Amino acid sequence: MYGTEQYRRQAVLGGLTRVEMLIALYDRAILHLETAGAALAAGNSQAAINAQFDAQKMLFGIFAGLKMEESEVATNIGRLLSFAMDCLVKKDYPPAIKVLSDLRDGFVAIQEEANRLEHSGVIPALDQSHAIEVTV
Repeated sequence: MYGTEQYRRQAVLGGLTRVEMLIALYDRAILHLETAGAALAAGNSQAAINAQFDAQKMLFGIFAGLKMEESEVATNIGRLLSFAMDCLVKKDYPPAIKVLSDLRDGFVAIQEEANRLEHSGVIPALDQSHAIEVTV
């Protein structure tokens, strides 16, 4: 059992840092919203619903990592994610994609520094057991 669990951890995390995992969540959310928009435009409401649900899972994953009680920045990101979720409810995907893309680009801009800080121990490494529970 232990060997299987170790394999699952490797397969899911693949050695990603915190910021890399966060960027990947944003990438997947954006991709799912683009897919939902295209499906909706093509008249395929079931595919749009499925893609929207997948996007919501990604956004909940991002929400789960926010420590809003500790940071005003996290609180503001939470507000932006709430706005994006509201857009999903309305099936108004372009504003949600824009907000998520802007947030993603902000994390890409600090990726190198965040990775350096994580590797030096200033930022704690990603908690692999928690990440497995969220992502598997």
